[in-house]
Amino acid sequence: YPLWDYGVKKGNIRFLAILNYLVPIFSMFLLVSTGQAYITLSLVVAVALVVFGVAMGGVSELNFSQQNQLKQIYLCD
Repeated sequence: YPLWDYGVKKGNIRFLAILNYLVPIFSMFLLVSTGQAYITLSLVVAVALVVFGVAMGGVSELNFSQQNQLKQIYLCD
């Protein structure tokens, strides 16, 4: 919790939100690697959808950051 609080207050909240979606993938990786869960088609599809969503969020994050940088450059001149 303290790391989450620090990240929300002083970090990039958009990037933190994107990373938050990777937690279920990490949890499933741990379950599969310890033998407590099995790799199934539904698991593979779910992981693929989450990764796709994170990638789309990452692309929009890059676009958002680039747009803000351009705004700052043009507004300062």
